[in-house]
Amino acid sequence: YDDISDGKTKKLSKPLTLTVSQIDPHLQSQAEIDAAVKSSLHNGISLYNLNDTSLTDARPTIILTQSLCDVCAVAPSAVNTEVACNFRPGQCRVLSLEPESLEDVAETFITVAEACGAKERGIQLSRKFWEGIHQISHATSSLSQLKKQPTVLFFEWLDPPFDAGHWIPDMLERSNCASPLPHSKNTRKSIQLTWEQIYECDPDVVIVGCCGFDLARNEEDAVAAREKLAPLRAFRNRSVFSA
Repeated sequence: YDDISDGKTKKLSKPLTLTVSQIDPHLQSQAEIDAAVKSSLHNGISLYNLNDTSLTDARPTIILTQSLCDVCAVAPSAVNTEVACNFRPGQCRVLSLEPESLEDVAETFITVAEACGAKERGIQLSRKFWEGIHQISHATSSLSQLKKQPTVLFFEWLDPPFDAGHWIPDMLERSNCASPLPHSKNTRKSIQLTWEQIYECDPDVVIVGCCGFDLARNEEDAVAAREKLAPLRAFRNRSVFSA
């Protein structure tokens, strides 16, 4: 674990498991996970349990959490409750991050660094992050000169299909690519699509980068969905990629 305050690396002899999910991505299909998530949200039941014993054993002074997505992690309210029950006032700070845009992501580097007493390092990390973004924009600048920029559909989920939200569209835009979907979306969140909508927009490139999965799982699920992807010209042109 990086100690942002002094740049040293500290390792625990035995990493502590702080959360336990009700979902096992190694055993469940995307459809099964989607059903479990929707049932959990409908019934107001958390997908995660927080191990308060491990939390107190870890003795953190700062806990980073997020309120951006109810599916991705323990709710901040649950974290706050555990901290209030197991720590003295002021002993542990809960910092909830919710970046929606690429600019917000870069700002979180500074927010976290400042909370750790190392704001200047956060500024340096943010600057380095933007340098990388500008390099990508420069490397793909020739695409902006085309009459029609390549359209890219990034799947955040396949069964059922969801487009990618939050900062992913910003990343595609700064890569000089365009979304194939109509620009009527009034939220930065990922939204569920129908396969008819996907066939109608028929993107030049498809990227399968489903939330919470590694490259191997995304490759596996992309192959499993080949019949659904087959009508797309991206499939016919061998322009379907996993991330």
